[in-house]
Amino acid sequence: MEKKRKTHSGQKAHIDQVGRICLPIKMRRKLDIEPGGEVIVTLYENGIWLERYENACIFCGNVKFLGEYGGKKICAFCGPKVFKAVSGSRA
Repeated sequence: MEKKRKTHSGQKAHIDQVGRICLPIKMRRKLDIEPGGEVIVTLYENGIWLERYENACIFCGNVKFLGEYGGKKICAFCGPKVFKAVSGSRA
């Protein structure tokens, strides 16, 4: 995992009786996590890492025919358009 820059100070969060963690609203807004949204939880020896789960094309929001490049989801429709734009190709 790449080293990430800390953008928000640590803040205490409540864990309820069934083990759910309530993320502070400021953090959810900063990460654009809506109620009911999903996060990826990674366990480390001394803590956990939470990140927003994205399962849609970063360009158009399509949730079908997804591939991944550089950790980002790109659909089969946007992939060729992006390649054409960055390569200068007129194909």
